Amino acid sequence: MLWQGACQAKGYGLTCTGSRTDGTRRTGVLVHRIIWESVNGLVPDGLEVDHVCRVRNCVEITHLQLLTPHANKMRADHSTRIANLRAKTHCKRDHEFTEANTRWGKNGRRNCRACAAWHQRRYNARNSPIGAVANG
Repeated sequence: MLWQGACQAKGYGLTCTGSRTDGTRRTGVLVHRIIWESVNGLVPDGLEVDHVCRVRNCVEITHLQLLTPHANKMRADHSTRIANLRAKTHCKRDHEFTEANTRWGKNGRRNCRACAAWHQRRYNARNSPIGAVANG
């Protein structure tokens, strides 16, 4: 079942809550969240409603499930380039993407901890008072 009303630029169904007549603030709300919450209750903190069918304006309750933001991003239908990046087992400096050596950014990207530590050491060396004298 597809939402026939207004949609965001990204394609998610959108409706408003509140009213001008009773003075409550009008705000845009994602329709699939309203559907989920009407059937299952509030979405717990740290989870989001995901479309299993990958159709953003779908409001069929059996096509909705709760996922963490990270799991939702991993499942997302991205371009071949993104899929190829996720398939990589090593960073560009040949460090393996293990659980211990990988951190996930808020944007869903992986970062190599070994490379991040190397960059931090370089930055510290260039910006420390001792490094400034030695470089300077």
